[in-house]
Amino acid sequence: MIMGSFTLHPGVLWVNEVTAPVVAQQIDRTILSNIHIHHTPLSKKEMLIEARDSGQRSRGCFTREHVDYLRAAEESGSTVVLQYRGISYNTVVKAGAVQLTPKKEIESVDDADLYTGTVTFQEI
Repeated sequence: MIMGSFTLHPGVLWVNEVTAPVVAQQIDRTILSNIHIHHTPLSKKEMLIEARDSGQRSRGCFTREHVDYLRAAEESGSTVVLQYRGISYNTVVKAGAVQLTPKKEIESVDDADLYTGTVTFQEI
């Protein structure tokens, strides 16, 4: 996965790729109490990207550069291009959706600036 100009760790996953809703439904009742269901296709996806620290081994991580980039994009509302499996998505970072914490297990000095958690993007 590529975020802007950064190639993310291979263990960073789009966790709601197949579970994100693709349609919105609204249920109405007619005067005779018959049910009428309206389907509206959703063209824009919410993308939950996750790097998890499983306790013994981490599955993916973000670096300090990634965190700084994400916080700046969240603050400015600028577009972030995510490339996943050859498809580019124009997104914005949802407000308050950068939920990253320092990696719990530091195995070397280089690990001190690694973060795990979730980031939520909204396709635009």
